[in-house]
Amino acid sequence: MVQTNLNQTPTASLASKSSMELFTAFNPATPLDVVVVGINKELRECDWTVKDIPKNLDKLGASLRVMHKEVLDKNAMRGVKATKATEKYEQYNISEGDYVLCSRVDNRYHPKPDRVKEVGEFSVVLEHLVTHEL
Repeated sequence: MVQTNLNQTPTASLASKSSMELFTAFNPATPLDVVVVGINKELRECDWTVKDIPKNLDKLGASLRVMHKEVLDKNAMRGVKATKATEKYEQYNISEGDYVLCSRVDNRYHPKPDRVKEVGEFSVVLEHLVTHEL
């Protein structure tokens, strides 16, 4: 029951769609909906006779491509927004072995993909969060 509810939960990363909705191209229906409301009449009904299978699969594929494009577009917009947010930060020019003097390390002044960590009294390690390069 828990897994069913997780599969039916809309998520922001899927453009407010549930994973089951994207995989099946059906409107989401939980077991509780069937008990309380009855059979969901909004589900798409297809005639799965042998001659109609290719046509129905083409329709289903087109529907899935449209939903997938919505998700990709929303994720791309989120990425552009995140990139623009980090452009306002001043780029630092340091490399391995450079002496860095900073009174405190404040994560607000560094771009998000990097993490600055104080190692010792005068040592600082700069780590990229995606590639884990130091």
